[in-house]
Amino acid sequence: MTILSSASAFAKGLGGGLWGAIGNGVAWAFGHVRLIIEYAMIAAMVVLAGLYVAQRIHGLQLDTQVQKLTGDYAMADGTIKVLARANVDQDQAIASLKELRARDSKQIQSLQKDFKKTDAASLQVKAKLAALEKTNVQAKSLLDTAVPDAVGCVLDGTPCPARSGSVHPD
Repeated sequence: MTILSSASAFAKGLGGGLWGAIGNGVAWAFGHVRLIIEYAMIAAMVVLAGLYVAQRIHGLQLDTQVQKLTGDYAMADGTIKVLARANVDQDQAIASLKELRARDSKQIQSLQKDFKKTDAASLQVKAKLAALEKTNVQAKSLLDTAVPDAVGCVLDGTPCPARSGSVHPD
């Protein structure tokens, strides 16, 4: 007696009821082992085919995602290069503006020194004229003379009248 036939006989001997149904099922299974193995192989093939299809679909999705990310990377890389170039240009412009500002600062300081010198000289001239006017009668009479409009416009900053004639006769 073989193991299968003894198991089948044991299953049949379980009697009626639930255990009897289980016993009949086990007995049938031991009698149809080849059929069960064939169905298991078919089920395994269906599962493998399903896994293959799922993997192919997943692979296609990954390929699509890789293409999209490659395009996004190329676009971002191009944008970064453009921005980097703009940044370099702005750095150069800023450096140029700093240089101009430094030169302007020097010029402004020079002008301020010149204005101080001019103001000091102007005050000295005014003081000398005031002293001369007090001490010299000829200077006082000259300073009291009316200045013609053609010359006065230069002194007070008003627009000068148009030329009315030649200074040098021909």
